[in-house]
Amino acid sequence: MARRKERPQKAAMREMMRGYLKENDISIKNSTDVNAVMRDMMSVLLEGVLDEELDEELGYSKYDYKSKDCLSQQRLCDISAAMDNGKDIPMTLEVAKTVF
Repeated sequence: MARRKERPQKAAMREMMRGYLKENDISIKNSTDVNAVMRDMMSVLLEGVLDEELDEELGYSKYDYKSKDCLSQQRLCDISAAMDNGKDIPMTLEVAKTVF
């Protein structure tokens, strides 16, 4: 039975998988072998997706150490601390805010 015309992406994926199996000397003899290959593929795909999501959220790659910008802003805050005897002690704290 002839195959239907498939999308170019699917044809490319088929060739990539054929090459992967051949280069790594993997033979698929039963469903256990299929499950092992599928598990490996899924772990690689999920890792890539999660890395991209993390890169998008952070704004840089986890391997990109040079382009991280860190700015520190410091300011003084007046607070009061309540004591056990019911009196408040006024204090001034220096607070640093780090912006990436």
